[in-house]
Amino acid sequence: MMRPFNALLGFAAVLYLGSTSVMAEDLPGNGKTIRFVQSESTGGNYVITKIAIEAAKRLGYGSKLSTVNTTLFFPAAAQGDLDLSMDVTLPQLQPSFDKVKDRTEVVGGGSITGAGYNGYMIDKKTADAYHITSLEQLKDPKIAALFGKNGKADLISCDPGWGCGDVVDYQLD
Repeated sequence: MMRPFNALLGFAAVLYLGSTSVMAEDLPGNGKTIRFVQSESTGGNYVITKIAIEAAKRLGYGSKLSTVNTTLFFPAAAQGDLDLSMDVTLPQLQPSFDKVKDRTEVVGGGSITGAGYNGYMIDKKTADAYHITSLEQLKDPKIAALFGKNGKADLISCDPGWGCGDVVDYQLD
């Protein structure tokens, strides 16, 4: 559950150490398996997960990769069913982490400044053509119809359990 930059630095060092000539039986991971978790989304953390798996292999660890919603990782890790996720964003998932923080550990440091994108994004071509600058404009049936059916706009929210979904629900209410 490292921050991306720290994870890359740490795993770059591990990759370097793992590439030096060492006997297989001398590797720290010999006979051990790390159960990695990857979110259903293939965002930037997908690459970090692949780097972590390769670094672990070079250190002699076996690896098993599961695809699990990040919010489900917390209870699974607390039960000892999964080991490592590179796809945890704090403070956004802090409430889920707080429920199991006595049985899990955040490794690494740092945080996402500004908590990523929390807002509504549309393509620039449509925004420019119709002078769309705010969510309030979706009350206009002609504008809403650009994005959906029956004069209503379709909205895709975050993965279930993510904090940005709570923001969307609040704003819709």
